[in-house]
Amino acid sequence: MALTNRFLMGCASLSMVFAIGFVMQNGAEVPGKRTAQAPRLAADAPVAAQDDRFELSGITLTVGSPESAPDLPASTLVEGDLGEAPVERLAAAPQLDGPGFEVPVLEVPSRACDPVMQLSPQPGAMVLISIDAPCLPEQRVTLHHNGLMFTHISDAEGQLVVTAPALAESAVFIADFSNGDGAVGHIMVPDMPLYQRAAAQWRGDLGIELHAREFGAGYGDAGHVWSGALDATQAAASFVLLGDRSLPESYRAEVYTVAAATAQGGDIQLSIEAEVTEANCNRDIQAEAIQWSPSGRLDVRELSLAVPGCETVGDFLLLKNLLQDLKIAAK
Repeated sequence: MALTNRFLMGCASLSMVFAIGFVMQNGAEVPGKRTAQAPRLAADAPVAAQDDRFELSGITLTVGSPESAPDLPASTLVEGDLGEAPVERLAAAPQLDGPGFEVPVLEVPSRACDPVMQLSPQPGAMVLISIDAPCLPEQRVTLHHNGLMFTHISDAEGQLVVTAPALAESAVFIADFSNGDGAVGHIMVPDMPLYQRAAAQWRGDLGIELHAREFGAGYGDAGHVWSGALDATQAAASFVLLGDRSLPESYRAEVYTVAAATAQGGDIQLSIEAEVTEANCNRDIQAEAIQWSPSGRLDVRELSLAVPGCETVGDFLLLKNLLQDLKIAAK
């Protein structure tokens, strides 16, 4: 039995050997293990052009043929009387040139009513502000410039002319009318680095005052510059009042200007004071201090103060640390 099995195994092995040899001789591929090889073209072998077009024959065209269109059943075409079907009547287009037709007139505000601002440079780093608002006569207008605010009123022709100190070399002024209209202007002030400026501003009748005591001057001396002791020269050169005091709740300001270098060098003491009056006694008031230096720095400080009772009317309150004293260099 074992010998028979060995004989059968030997025959099977010989059969496998002959089968493998036959496959290798005839170049058969082994299933599942195909190795792709890049085709090699001989340099001198001509390449035959191939035509990929198919030759069609025995084809019958059906699309577009009149005989291929389907016949509609006769039941789909209905002939009948519409009878008394309701008819919607459309209104005729209006005749623009017909009787009774009026062309609507649209009222468009004229551009001539827009306020216009013109700015002109003045000596001493001052700016002449000219506003033309012909449709806004006798209107309140508040001017804004770098934190500074002051209120005036236009004349009967809607014009306003104000001279104000600049607080920037590239100065922008904004006019804000009480009805919401406005105007904007821009001007370059190249001589700003030659001056130092200090300002106090507030709203309404608060009794606030800006004081400058030049080179050691005391109160009431010749070097004491403030709104209560101004001559025409001082008002034009070094101390300016802004804002219409006759308008209720108007923005008001006082601005002091001095050259950064003068013939007499020294210190200038600056202070803001508030007089207790019937209008501000026993009230909380607000104010601002603004200071410009030749370096281009602008400092703004806000103040809120509780004014004493009305029994102190006539007294003065010294508001400290709002402004820095000025140091002026001698030429």
